[in-house]
Amino acid sequence: MKSKRLLKKIIFIVALAAAAFLYYYIQLPAINIHSQGFWGFLILLAAVLVAVLRVLPLFRRAREYGETSDLKNDKPFRIGILAVGALVVIFIVGSILSSTVVNAKKYQKLLTVEDGDFTADIQEMDIHSVPMLDKDSATILGNRKMGSLADMVSQFEVAEDYTQINLNDVPVRVSPLKYAGFIKWFTNQSEGIPGYMQIDMTTQNTELVRLDQPIKYSKGEYFNRNIYRHLRFKYPTYIFDNINFEIDDEGTPWWICPVKKYTIGLFGGQTIGRVVLCNAQTGECQDLAVEEVPQWVDKVYSAELLTRFYDYYGTLKHGWLNSV
Repeated sequence: MKSKRLLKKIIFIVALAAAAFLYYYIQLPAINIHSQGFWGFLILLAAVLVAVLRVLPLFRRAREYGETSDLKNDKPFRIGILAVGALVVIFIVGSILSSTVVNAKKYQKLLTVEDGDFTADIQEMDIHSVPMLDKDSATILGNRKMGSLADMVSQFEVAEDYTQINLNDVPVRVSPLKYAGFIKWFTNQSEGIPGYMQIDMTTQNTELVRLDQPIKYSKGEYFNRNIYRHLRFKYPTYIFDNINFEIDDEGTPWWICPVKKYTIGLFGGQTIGRVVLCNAQTGECQDLAVEEVPQWVDKVYSAELLTRFYDYYGTLKHGWLNSV
């Protein structure tokens, strides 16, 4: 009897560990107290432990032996509920203390504003160098070009990235290819993705850049070569912002991965603290401070983040109440 109980406990522990790993493998929460996903993972795990270790056994004994399932007087159950409640309270209080309601002045100071001379700071551009191509138009051109490539159109598609970058002083949009579905991934993943689409934003010249060494790490991978999973396993505590596809001056494809930094409470005052550069061909990474990022990198701070800083600076200047 004891050996059976021990076996059941071992099976339960193994099953629980497998379920926790599967959740982590799919959801990829950062192991970081500033990550809301991590707190959700802890709360869910604690609730499952309470339910499986205390609630279900008590009800099972009540059904099999006619015992009364008195959860109120069960000390381990009460401790478990208190633990779950404590995690929920910490999450809620942390969210409130990180909000603009109680930290308006701190949020307003996230952006440092300096006086400048517009004519001196903003250089005049040649009219022929002004980028005239938006993302939607680039998508149309990229798909049209892809449709003309008989050797690839049935196996690959163009990803939705179309990142705007400055390549040797020429504004271009670049986007990697992606597998055209799971079956195409299964048949092509061993060789990788053969190239990326590059579109000149002034001339609208569109070309597929074929690489000598294929892209092995991308958003379209399903397992360990998925760029998000690759980064999570390599940097388990980092909370990444939007990941962007870029190429350096030599045409080498990279994933630019800004790392979020929270400066107000648990979840507030997001800015960028570091940047991870991941070679899309080899998966090799460079972990850099923002000031160490190479000049060819174009997108560290997203437009949405900068707009948010600007909004904080203007709307919270006289406190949160005056911004409502």
